[in-house]
Amino acid sequence: MAEKLTINQWAEEDRPREKMMLHGVGTLSDAELLAILIGSGNLCHNHPSGSMRPSTEDDRLTEHLDKAAKVMNIRLIDHVILTDGKFYSYADEGKI
Repeated sequence: MAEKLTINQWAEEDRPREKMMLHGVGTLSDAELLAILIGSGNLCHNHPSGSMRPSTEDDRLTEHLDKAAKVMNIRLIDHVILTDGKFYSYADEGKI
């Protein structure tokens, strides 16, 4: 079986982030866009309502992103919900 290359071993013009910078976001596949969005391993957004409680959609998104990240050999470190002076961390709550 052939050894898998890490993204750093890809040709520079094939790497999602570099490809986007050279040719624009329209040249990327959904998987490449997802890789860029979660490449840092963190997902973060705010709840303007002030509620720290994750919604069902937050839970569903986290589950789907975690599965997709694993397929691409990316570790999702956390999903953080920010409110005014408070936050909710999926990692701290043991949900990732």
